[in-house]
Amino acid sequence: MSKSAIHRIARPAGYRIECIAGSAWVTQDGHARDIMLEAGESYTCVRPERLLVQALEAVVLRVALPAG
Repeated sequence: MSKSAIHRIARPAGYRIECIAGSAWVTQDGHARDIMLEAGESYTCVRPERLLVQALEAVVLRVALPAG
């Protein structure tokens, strides 16, 4: 994703967001805490509310779908 690009996931429960390179800001509707991901870090969504990921710089992300 290029800098400032935004990726939306409507129902992210169980999705795993992995930051391969760069950095990203992750926020989720109804969640009080935002997440900052740097290369090598990941976040697994446990809530069903919409999730937004914004590239703080050029970033490579892997989005793993929930099993099943």
